[in-house]
Amino acid sequence: MGIFMIHNLFGTIQQMIQGTLLQESIKTEKSRATIVSVCNALDAGVSVLILSLNGYLSDYYGIGLAWQSLAIVGLVLFFGMLIYYKRGRVKQA
Repeated sequence: MGIFMIHNLFGTIQQMIQGTLLQESIKTEKSRATIVSVCNALDAGVSVLILSLNGYLSDYYGIGLAWQSLAIVGLVLFFGMLIYYKRGRVKQA
C-alpha cells in the first residue's frame, strides 16, 4: 500500500510540473489545444506501456517486486528531470 501511495504522490507532482511547463512553453494561443491534445495522447500511450510492463513483471516476478522496481525507476527519472529543469532554469535567468 505504501508503494502505491508514493506512486500516486509522485504521479500527481509530475502531472502538475508537466502541465505548468507545457502551458509556459506554448507561445501562441492558436495551436495551444492541438499541442495539449498531442501531449495528453503521448502521456496516455506511455502510461499504457508502463502499466503493461508492470503487468508482465507482476506475472513473472511478483507484484511487490514489480511496483518497487518501477517506483525506483520513476524516482530516478523524476529527480533526474527535476535537476535538469532546475539547471536549465538557472541558466536562463
